[in-house]
Amino acid sequence: ISDEIYSSLCYDNYYSICQCKDIKDKIILVSGFSKMFSMTGLRVGYVASSEYIMKNIIKVHQYNVSSATSISQYAALEGLKCSLNDVVYMKEQFKKRRDYVYNRLKDM
Repeated sequence: ISDEIYSSLCYDNYYSICQCKDIKDKIILVSGFSKMFSMTGLRVGYVASSEYIMKNIIKVHQYNVSSATSISQYAALEGLKCSLNDVVYMKEQFKKRRDYVYNRLKDM
């Protein structure tokens, strides 16, 4: 199980376990939009896996989890359609802040 909620905000090259072709049928990727689009609290996430694993996840999911609200789903859709450049900008700003703090601490 690979929780990749922060993958869009990784400062350096991001490598996912999903890139390992020899185990791809055994991987369950879990992620969402709250970190990528600053949608904290709207609770829109997703899971991706092989067809066999997904069939079993759906058996449990459909009886144990409610759906995200429609407004949350529309917000995620708009983020995907219109805000991917904002994610890049946000990541650059976070990196600048990290580097600033790092350099200040290093100079102490």
